[in-house]
Amino acid sequence: GRSATLSIGGAAFTLTQAAGTAPVIVQTPFSGSGTSKTFQIQFRNPAGLNELGVLNILINNALNGNGACYLAYSHQAKTIYLVRDQGPAAGLDGGFPLGAAGSAANTQCTIYSAGSSAINLSADTLQLNLNIAFTGAFTGNRLVYAAARDKTETANSGWQLVGTHEVPGATITYP
Repeated sequence: GRSATLSIGGAAFTLTQAAGTAPVIVQTPFSGSGTSKTFQIQFRNPAGLNELGVLNILINNALNGNGACYLAYSHQAKTIYLVRDQGPAAGLDGGFPLGAAGSAANTQCTIYSAGSSAINLSADTLQLNLNIAFTGAFTGNRLVYAAARDKTETANSGWQLVGTHEVPGATITYP
């Protein structure tokens, strides 16, 4: 928590913000390779699952949302989104519940609702299973980051490296 005192026109005003309980990523680091995979990432909020807000997964060669396979799951709306190619400022595609019909794609990846799910493992832990296929333009070694924030957007886990994934390139053929 924190507090501050402001003086406005000679009058003192004290502002107080209660300490938030930050969500955390509970994840054993993983690695793998392939043009598609169901990623499993666990998030925990000590205040309970009802306090989780948006969970983010970013797959790229660096912690950069531009040109990335960048997903946002709204726990409150039970909806998955895919960030557009130009990054978060360009907006989101998708907006469908996991496990239902639907998919969203950018030039890096496609997230499929079929084969994806959000499972409550306990009163404070959620596991996202994300069925993702990568495009031929997104080859190379990739880092998998995750971040979580609470529903009031006052507490945030910050980005954490949770795994690596190699997206193989096209087979080289010789004349």
